[in-house]
Parts: sequence; C-alpha cells; structure tokens
Amino acid sequence: MIAPFFSDVDIATGGQLQYYKDPDQHYAIFTWSDVGYYGCDFPCALTNTFQAILVDSTVQHIGHYPIPQGANVI
Repeated sequence: MIAPFFSDVDIATGGQLQYYKDPDQHYAIFTWSDVGYYGCDFPCALTNTFQAILVDSTVQHIGHYPIPQGANVI
C-alpha cells in the first residue's frame, strides 16, 4: 500500500481521482482533487487535495521540475 495522505478518503462524497502514466512507463502521477472523507455528508464541505508521484531511477525531471536523486515516491 502506498498512502501519501493516510486518511479515510472517500471520493463518493465529492472530488475525484485522476492519474497520468508516462508513455515510456517511467513514472505515474496520481492526484486526489477535493476529496471528502468517510462519514461526511454529500457534498462534503471539508475536502483535501493531494498528489503522489511514483518514479523509477531513470527519471531526472518531470517537465521543468527536478526529481531528487534516488527518489521513488514524491
């Protein structure tokens, strides 16, 4: 399990999960936008947005953003 924001995230109460996979399969970006939490009524007024980026050792930058050497999860 990879839990970048360890919480009771519930996209059924609002928000969405988006992902992008590099065509060369060297990295993947996962973004949870305006997601609520379990137990919050729909639409949830208290939301969070967070992101996780998984990279392999060949990635030195994504766009103009440098990746720290040896990083696998950002």
